[in-house]
Amino acid sequence: MVKGSTVQEFSLTYNIREPDITEFLMNAEKARIYHHPAWLQCLYDAYGGKPFYVLLKERGKIQGISPFILFQKRSSKKKIISLPFTNYSDFILPDNINLKMILDYVVSQLGPVSEFDLRMLSDEPLEEFSNENDFLVHIIELKPTLEETYKSFGRRSIRRFIKKADENNLTFRLGDSEKDLKIFYDLEVKLRRDIGLPPAPYHFFRSIWSNLKKLNMIFLPIVSINGEPIAASLVLYYKDRIYFEYTGLSKVHKELYGNHKIHWEMIKLAQDEYNVKYVDLGRASINHTSLIFFKENWNAIPYKVFQKRYPAHIKGKLFSNFNRVSFPLLKNINKKLPSSLIKLEGRFIYKYLKMLLFCCLFP
Repeated sequence: MVKGSTVQEFSLTYNIREPDITEFLMNAEKARIYHHPAWLQCLYDAYGGKPFYVLLKERGKIQGISPFILFQKRSSKKKIISLPFTNYSDFILPDNINLKMILDYVVSQLGPVSEFDLRMLSDEPLEEFSNENDFLVHIIELKPTLEETYKSFGRRSIRRFIKKADENNLTFRLGDSEKDLKIFYDLEVKLRRDIGLPPAPYHFFRSIWSNLKKLNMIFLPIVSINGEPIAASLVLYYKDRIYFEYTGLSKVHKELYGNHKIHWEMIKLAQDEYNVKYVDLGRASINHTSLIFFKENWNAIPYKVFQKRYPAHIKGKLFSNFNRVSFPLLKNINKKLPSSLIKLEGRFIYKYLKMLLFCCLFP
């Protein structure tokens, strides 16, 4: 219980479909798609765990919300993540509530927690937690008109390539079936193999598609040349923003600029027909200079992502050793594997090492 001018009370609910939750999120300025029950359902359907919210209520009305997923192998080992396979997931809290109060309440309800793993734009420190900044997210704030938005992009690096894509007679359409989802996945697998990384299993993307499509919260843009798909994306949509979450590309057709075509056509659609004001281009490693260059030439603003882990010391050593020794070897092997084998690798690795893989292998 938090005391102020009126009584505020915490509660923990596993009923993530409570109507009050979606109503609160729709009216909360800081709400993102990652707070939505449908996103938690996507993660649960794909990877299990136990999704729950910590709610802060005042006079029975929600004033704050914090999403989590609990993974528990044994009764004494609890790992709580906010949220796995999610670029960032800040808590939505009033000013008088801090992160520690939320986490203390979780422990009071669930008992000792062996690990916490949080990904946030907030740099608020937590005692005994690491506070690493290895990634950025880039967000475009669209201009009042589409013409102004277009002129804000890099003249030589973006606008020129958009024009080249048009000159190459690329076609753009929105997929609406699982057959189209498989087109995306085949391109996703090709791209991941080309950069030496295992793809997430197909059931992960099918979970996202099935949960969000029925709520009109996802687009599946596909770009083709002479009927052959060369680029496809899963673009999430919620309130006033879209999210370029996953993209598959054919590197053989890289010089046709299918990726630029997808981005520009989706921005046009979002601004003209859906009154979208922000475009989230997803996260990038702070060391991935070419990807950062690409995003910032779309006039996107970088924001630091802070990964807060408890206990702090264990993860640091694990990730350091993995990145230094195993990661380069794994990438070199993957570039030589056929698609069928790299798909199997992705299914195995993401099932048994999913938390490690999110942090190390999602670019």
